[in-house]
Amino acid sequence: MAELYLCSSRGPGGFEKDVVIKRIRPFLSSDPEFVRMFIAEARLASRLNHANLVQIFDFDKHEDTYYLAMEYVRGRSLADVRKRSKELMIAMHPTLVAHIGAEVARGLHCAHQLAENGKPLGLVHRDVTPHNVLLSFDGAVKLTDFGIAKADNTDTSPGRLKGKFGYMSPEQSRGEWVDARTDVFALGIVLWEMLAGGRLFEADSDAAMIRAVQESSIASPARLNSTVPPDLDAAVMRALQRDRQRRYQSAQELERALAQCVLHHAKALEDTDLAGFLRALYPAPAAVDNGIGLAARRSFNTVVARASRCPAEPIAVQAEDSRAPTRLLQSAPRRLPPWALNIPSAIWVGLSTFLLVGTAVALVGARSPRGSREINGAAQTVEPFTRSPPWPEAPDNPVEGKNLLQAPPQNSEATAEAPPPRPIRQPMGTLALMVTPWAHVEIDGRDRGEVSGMRRYELAAGKHRLRLSHPRGTRELSVTVSAGRKVTEEHRMLPR
Repeated sequence: MAELYLCSSRGPGGFEKDVVIKRIRPFLSSDPEFVRMFIAEARLASRLNHANLVQIFDFDKHEDTYYLAMEYVRGRSLADVRKRSKELMIAMHPTLVAHIGAEVARGLHCAHQLAENGKPLGLVHRDVTPHNVLLSFDGAVKLTDFGIAKADNTDTSPGRLKGKFGYMSPEQSRGEWVDARTDVFALGIVLWEMLAGGRLFEADSDAAMIRAVQESSIASPARLNSTVPPDLDAAVMRALQRDRQRRYQSAQELERALAQCVLHHAKALEDTDLAGFLRALYPAPAAVDNGIGLAARRSFNTVVARASRCPAEPIAVQAEDSRAPTRLLQSAPRRLPPWALNIPSAIWVGLSTFLLVGTAVALVGARSPRGSREINGAAQTVEPFTRSPPWPEAPDNPVEGKNLLQAPPQNSEATAEAPPPRPIRQPMGTLALMVTPWAHVEIDGRDRGEVSGMRRYELAAGKHRLRLSHPRGTRELSVTVSAGRKVTEEHRMLPR
């Protein structure tokens, strides 16, 4: 719903600082509800000043567009890191997961304790997801995007759910009153998925997703990943209690429990070295630069005065709800080559007219039928114009005694083209694949992507080669699929 720009704020004496400009999309500038929500985000986030929260530098309006100037975190989101680690088959150590979770919980506690004139605001983020957790290449962990944050003095529209369904708490999915414990549940989902490697709540529709959040059973991450220590497993499961009274009552309690796990199980500095882990995933971090192209930097004399002015050149922008990291917001106008500018417009008109007339004459001549006309008072037969082939006739085949290029007579029934045979549809069967917790699947050498839980494939009847890849091992097997039947394969990729 908003656009992000990587900009450079310049000041006197050669001062320069990279900032991110977040502005409302033009087609939403006239939406009073979205503008109100954007202003509320700026008002709340500007009061937050914590090492684990993205800082807001400025907020203003340029012409009819509001914008925010925010801290630039040079790194990747937690969602991107998870995807990259699965592609490279590099597992994240549970101690590092606990470290990241403790940093996010520390930032959440700062937001929950925000007060105005000594009165707590009761701020709730309501959108704690892997996409909103930023990991810098220097090892910092920061929470961002308070766009749908709620304070006690603001009312949510009845019947409207805000947030991502797969990361909602049960009370949030029911549209009930929410507090800090809602963010604790959402952070518990993020921790569970980082430890287990798959999605905790997954369904085919929004209604089914909400029902899963409220009713589906939650397996402990230690059952799916034997490397998860018991105290970390207990901390995550307590954060995922559906009864708010049985959860951690504050993000600070969760932060202390995760910090204790790090203290007990970290055997070396590398266990909590987030910067080193990111270097293993992204060997050249300067080239990726948080998914925003380095060539897209634009210089602004001051962020306040020129933040919303778009130059004519292409600008790389990263949308909040887009999976593709970079796209072009606007492209530069197309220009004619220099030699074309020197030709007068009258000549251009003449050339265009000549080409159009020539094309029309050629089409009419090609379609003119055989007819007759009078030439010098005598009727003459007029044959339609045909172009002779550019190649000579091929000699007769000495074996067959026929000219290979000679067309058969039109009335020959023996040489009539037979209709193409209908393709024979192969009998199909179904392969139901159950993978715990997740794996990359290849069937007959074809990549079928990541599978977490149950996935069904329609395959031709017969034998198929199956390959399951996980950071802790790879399995190859052969599966026989029968026509019109379903075969089920269950595989646990981690040892019990």
